[in-house]
Amino acid sequence: MTDLTIPLNVLSLTPRYKQAEQLIKLYNPKTLVGHSLAGRIFNDIGKINKLLNVRTYGAPIISAPWSSSTNRQSHYGDPIALFDLGARREGLMTNPHSYHGYN
Repeated sequence: MTDLTIPLNVLSLTPRYKQAEQLIKLYNPKTLVGHSLAGRIFNDIGKINKLLNVRTYGAPIISAPWSSSTNRQSHYGDPIALFDLGARREGLMTNPHSYHGYN
């Protein structure tokens, strides 16, 4: 159900987002690394907390090519990260939405 909140732009209201916020407050990390939905949640949290270093893999993010980022990566052909045009693209895997195969 959390995935359905992404296009509605209400991801911050979901239990997963709130749980991520609580864990960040508890452990006070410097870096967040997430794949897919976790990547999207961390990306959104990183926009608010600029002190966090965020790295995402195959996250459902919509971005323009001129907003390129070395901190966002996806595989060619990944249907989840298809609209993250600013992500650094890497090789096509047998499962393009896998977290395997990144440098």
